[in-house]
Amino acid sequence: MNIKPTVPGMKHILLCTDGSSFSKVCYEYTAWFAKRLQAQIEILYVSDRTQAIAPNQRDLTGSIGVGAYTELLDRFIENEHEQAKLEHERSKFILREAKEFFHHDGLDDTLTIHRTGMLVDSFPEFETECDLIVLGKRGTTSEFSSDHLGLTWSRWCDRAPNPVS
Repeated sequence: MNIKPTVPGMKHILLCTDGSSFSKVCYEYTAWFAKRLQAQIEILYVSDRTQAIAPNQRDLTGSIGVGAYTELLDRFIENEHEQAKLEHERSKFILREAKEFFHHDGLDDTLTIHRTGMLVDSFPEFETECDLIVLGKRGTTSEFSSDHLGLTWSRWCDRAPNPVS
C-alpha cells in the first residue's frame, strides 16, 4: 500500500503506553497516523516508582528497637528490590505487546523505550524529536473514573508544544 503523507515533515510519533485497557485504542490511532504520515513509531513506557512507595512508611526508630528496625529495614529493601524486578518484567511485556501489535499491522519501524520516573517528566527528552504524541486519556490507576481525563493527560496538554491526540 503506497499512501502519501498527508502532513509533510511529520516523521516521528511518540506513543506513551501504560498497558491499561485504554492502550489498544491508542495503538490503533497511532497505527492509523503512522500509515498516513509514513512515520516511525517510538513506544514509551515509564515505570512510575511513586506507585512502589509505601504510603505509611515512616521513621519507626523511636518505637521499635534498633535490632528490629534493622531487620525491618532489610525486609523493606528486599521487598523494594523484588518490586523493581517485577516492574522491569512488566515493562518488557507491555513494550513487547505494543511492538507485536504494530508488527501485525504491518508497521515494523518501531522503537521501544523504557524509562523510570514520571511520564510528564520524561516528555522534555522526547518532545523536540517527535512530531506527534499519542497519549491515552486515562491510565491504569484511573479505570474507575470513566468521566474524567487523567491527571497526566491534562498536565501534558496544558504545556504541550506538539499536537497531542
